[in-house]
Amino acid sequence: MKFNAEVHLLQQLSDDATSAESRLQVLSFSRLAWYFLKNDPVYQQPRLTQTNNTMLIAQLLQDNQDQLTLYRGESQNAGFIVQLGQQLSELTNGRITAEDLAGVKLEATDPHQAKFNDLTTLLAAYQQRIGEFVTTPSLMTALSAKLSTLDLSHTYFFLIISMNWMPLNCSS
Repeated sequence: MKFNAEVHLLQQLSDDATSAESRLQVLSFSRLAWYFLKNDPVYQQPRLTQTNNTMLIAQLLQDNQDQLTLYRGESQNAGFIVQLGQQLSELTNGRITAEDLAGVKLEATDPHQAKFNDLTTLLAAYQQRIGEFVTTPSLMTALSAKLSTLDLSHTYFFLIISMNWMPLNCSS
């Protein structure tokens, strides 16, 4: 994929049938973050991978078992833990906090009230614990902050999406 992206980009940049560029690099966003942040302290922190996210969710279920109603005892169900981990990650990536969930007002007889209560409890614990890790969104935020401090006036970024490319001029 990387090689095809480089070839496609070179074809778009040049009218010549054979061309080369010595300083062209095709990088994923995670690799771009490494390129600019490899010496920053944020890049040295442990990453929250899917594996340790699943282990963290299992631990949170066990630690908060007394406060849970609907999700009590689910720490033994691996499929549930993976799905809950994805849900908590999506809520966090969407910048939804436990306070936001607690603010959702449901009728007392609503069958989803127990789920919201459990989810609020787990999301609060989850968001407190993931502060120990670097997540993809926090890494992208650090990358954005780093790029804003650099002189990129002679640098061009091309976003390649499905082999369609869009140049971004960083001189402004």
